[in-house]
Amino acid sequence: MTRRWLLVPAGALLAAAGTYMAFHPYGDRAAIGTWPVPSGTPWEYQLESGFVPALTVLTLLGALFSMYHVHNCHMDGCWRIGKHRVHGAPWCSRHEGQARPEASTEELLAQILGELKRQRSS
Repeated sequence: MTRRWLLVPAGALLAAAGTYMAFHPYGDRAAIGTWPVPSGTPWEYQLESGFVPALTVLTLLGALFSMYHVHNCHMDGCWRIGKHRVHGAPWCSRHEGQARPEASTEELLAQILGELKRQRSS
């Protein structure tokens, strides 16, 4: 299940952050640390006061997004949190019925084989 539409807002956010850091009067302070650097300040202080906390925040946001992605409904385009587990995949209450088809094993296997053949041919 690909979510390519998420790349557009992520790219816009990165572009906005880069523009802020490059052109805003306080942008260099948020990205690097204290500016101008007081004499005698070691570079480790600059790294720990600006860049490392920014990476920490980005890591936490990435962890939150991945947790949402893991618990998101398995149906394409559905943004709801999956409350029901069907064959290990989360499904929301609205799409749970589609996850549990009332078909025989032979019909399900024929459907899976047909989908695999279509994927291989394209």
